[in-house]
Amino acid sequence: RSGARVIGTASVANTFGSLRIDDLQWQKRPWLGGWRAYGTSKIATILFGRELARRAPVESYTFHPGYVATSFGHESALVRLGSRVAPGRISITAEEGATPLVHLATVEDTGVPNGTYFDRMSPNGRVNRVANQPGIAEALWAESERLVGLSPS
Repeated sequence: RSGARVIGTASVANTFGSLRIDDLQWQKRPWLGGWRAYGTSKIATILFGRELARRAPVESYTFHPGYVATSFGHESALVRLGSRVAPGRISITAEEGATPLVHLATVEDTGVPNGTYFDRMSPNGRVNRVANQPGIAEALWAESERLVGLSPS
């Protein structure tokens, strides 16, 4: 390994995503406010991290920071409802949400396999079942290369 480390911000929202290699732009399915598409993007982030760990001479990890109190999603009725029902009880500060990122960026040895997904500070966070399908990370990588006009590697 080169000593370089790549860290991606994923989310527990990956569990309600719906990854389809044939529809990464979400053009063949109903949008429905975008939350499933958001979850799907987080599955893709986890898979990209795993595949990067396999392909490149770098360390690669992904993590869920927790439900961070920011303005993200503030236009969503669901997020506004959660903020009203349990203000400050289900969310954490931006600083607390950054803790796993800072840890992964600075710790000498993560103590886990390259490509691991963390839920906050816990390795092997829960993932959508599609994320564990054999060959899915490679297929996502290949389709991503195709979509951006690169020759398959």
